[in-house]
Amino acid sequence: MGTCGYLAPEFSMGEIREKSDTFSFGVVLLELITGKKPIINRSVFSEDSNPHETLANWARPLLTEALQNGNFESLVDSRLCNIYNYDEMKRMIACAAACVRLSPHNRPMMSKVVLVLAGQASPDDLFIGLK
Repeated sequence: MGTCGYLAPEFSMGEIREKSDTFSFGVVLLELITGKKPIINRSVFSEDSNPHETLANWARPLLTEALQNGNFESLVDSRLCNIYNYDEMKRMIACAAACVRLSPHNRPMMSKVVLVLAGQASPDDLFIGLK
């Protein structure tokens, strides 16, 4: 508990919930997908005044884009050399995207995440009721 990079945004307001753990699990998924650490050095990516950023904040727009266009190249660890099961990666990316949502109310229950990762539910189920 309290490890930088894994903390849900609501933690800064002193709120800890079940969905805070969901956020942390999403960061673990992002580590597996990207091969990056939970705190990344932004200077590798851009000339920014903030040299460090969380993996979740960096990945959030890339997750959305990847799910919309079906191209995972900007997210997936290049050391995989694009050798992975596309459907399994899509499930992981969808779960990570859902788990690291800023609002805890919009994050799925872990039971739903497990079903999607196991292939027993559709990744689309993670987006039902969201705009």
